[in-house]
Amino acid sequence: MNYTFFDHTRLMSTFDHCIEGTSWWASVQHGMGLLGVCAPLTAIRDIRNLYIASSATRDKAQGLGLPWGSHPLIDGNVAWADVKAIHDCPEWCRQEKIRYAIKPFIELTNHYPRFIVCNDTGRRHVLNCGRCEKCCRTIVGLALEGIDPNRCGFHIDGRTFPRIKQKLLWGPLRFTHRKSGLWWDIRACIPGTITGDLYGSRAFFEWLRTHEFAEDGGKYRPFSQRMLERCLKLGLIR
Repeated sequence: MNYTFFDHTRLMSTFDHCIEGTSWWASVQHGMGLLGVCAPLTAIRDIRNLYIASSATRDKAQGLGLPWGSHPLIDGNVAWADVKAIHDCPEWCRQEKIRYAIKPFIELTNHYPRFIVCNDTGRRHVLNCGRCEKCCRTIVGLALEGIDPNRCGFHIDGRTFPRIKQKLLWGPLRFTHRKSGLWWDIRACIPGTITGDLYGSRAFFEWLRTHEFAEDGGKYRPFSQRMLERCLKLGLIR
């Protein structure tokens, strides 16, 4: 759910010295904004405790080095009338949430939630593009727990994991410190023995187990690497 309350351009021009390198939505709005739109529902349903899922573990949120709009110290202090907001499960990384919350839910109900995680604004009618960094990371996280991404709003096949591996090797996913940490969490959750092989993912996870993530090298990356990234971004190769 992405929406805006204010003129982002004006806000960013005024406060860009405080939130450089990110957006108003990420740095300020998303925690309080998502909680705020739930206010009418809490009145209708007589809800007293409103839970918002943590977007980063407590230690990572404190070490981001950038303003971040959803944090235990922010969300936990939001309240109205007799409603109290609760920043839920900051002790779990995203992969642990898939393992300990989403997977048991699917096993209990046989219902597969359909996710919309995509950062590509040009994805048009599809829920997720399946190519951006966040889509790739979610696909990998679901497959690691034996959850078929195709039943959760993605479209993947036997070519998907080799492509993700290529992107990780060549860097078009453009890791920041925070994004690299999220992939480290996935890598840390790979079991000693991989039993599943959804869409040929086993070989990918065996490779990922020892892959070292490098920070984005910007314009100093080799020309061949930057050209490949550009082709991937334009969709000339997939």
